[in-house]
Formats: sequence, C-alpha cells, structure tokens
Amino acid sequence: MDADAKLRQNIVENKHKHAETPYFAEAEREMAIQWEWFIEPLIRRGDFSSILELAPGHGRNTAKLVTMAREMYLVDVSEHCIAACRERFGEKAGECVMHYAVNDGHSLPSVPDRAVTFVYSWDAVVHFDKTVVERYVAEFGRVMRPRARGFVHHSHYGTIKPDSNWLDNPHWRSNMTAGLFREYCEAAGLKVEQQKLLAWGGIPEMDCMSVFFKP
Repeated sequence: MDADAKLRQNIVENKHKHAETPYFAEAEREMAIQWEWFIEPLIRRGDFSSILELAPGHGRNTAKLVTMAREMYLVDVSEHCIAACRERFGEKAGECVMHYAVNDGHSLPSVPDRAVTFVYSWDAVVHFDKTVVERYVAEFGRVMRPRARGFVHHSHYGTIKPDSNWLDNPHWRSNMTAGLFREYCEAAGLKVEQQKLLAWGGIPEMDCMSVFFKP
C-alpha cells in the first residue's frame, strides 16, 4: 500500500473508531492526574493566547485550556466530536472565543496562517499513521506564529513495529517514532525542544511527548 493509500485508510479508520464511544467519559476521569503529572510541567512556558487543539474528542483537555486562552481552534475529523465540543463550550467559553471545524483528517484549512500561539494534542495523535502526522506537522509550521510553541503526544511504537497496522497494536498505537517527529518538524521549519518517552498500559516507552517551537 502506498503512502497516500495508508493516509486515507488511517483517517477513515480513526474517524469510525472515535465516533460515539464510552471511552471519552472514561478518559475524562483520568484527565486531572494526567494534566498534573505529565502535561502541565511540559507546557507551562507556553503563550496560550490563541490555541489550536487537534482532535479534542469530547473536550476533556479543552476544559483545561479554555481557562488560559482568549481564542481556541478545535479541529477534528469526527463530526460527532466537534458537535460534542460545540454543545459543551458554545461559541464563547468564559472569555475564550471558540472556533470549530471538521477537517479532512490531515490538514487545517480553517486555521489562518500564523494564527496560533500554541499547538496542543493529547491522546489522539498516538493513533495517527506517520503519513498523517507528517502532513499535520507541515500545517503546524504554517499556522504557528513566530515564537509559538507546541505540545503533541504521539506514538513511539514505530521503534518496535515500524510497518505495523495501528489496529493490531497495543492500545492502537501507530508506526510513529520520536525521531520521525523531529524530522517532520525540521522540514516544517520547527524546532523540537524536548521529547519525553512515556509508558502506557504497562508498556515502557510506547509513547512520546514532544515539545517544539517556531523560531
């Protein structure tokens, strides 16, 4: 299967697998501890004025981010997820203006050039094929302002099974790696500042949290 075919397949599979599911409610219960232990220590230096959140699900991360932002762009391939977020947060959450978009699963046409000061994604990109991640990182380079920062939680399982199908892997992890993320950032004019490997479901170093910026 060529790269474009893999990209299309992975997008369709992700869209269907992350439709209506009890997972979002279950995951919400873990959000506070994940934020405290893993996320907040790595993102605290960010400018959260204008945030792009990729693949927000039902908004468990968004609920944290809206308290810090003046503007948020929520982008997801799932119509169901965007509808759930729109119902939860409305057009304005406190002082934060909300923008919602259902996309094609690999680009960000609704987000203007140099519009965001922070890119964020947690517990979603871990399922994205490396061909999908490469497209999104290129888009990050376009939408980020100079000196903007980003935080993406992605798979590192590609170091174990580089050519595997994500649906056959533990916790649906994709063929991404920390090294590939660095390569994609370099190609997009971005710089990786820090990468921290993360165990998930008892499997050491299955995931990676990448912190990056636009010079």
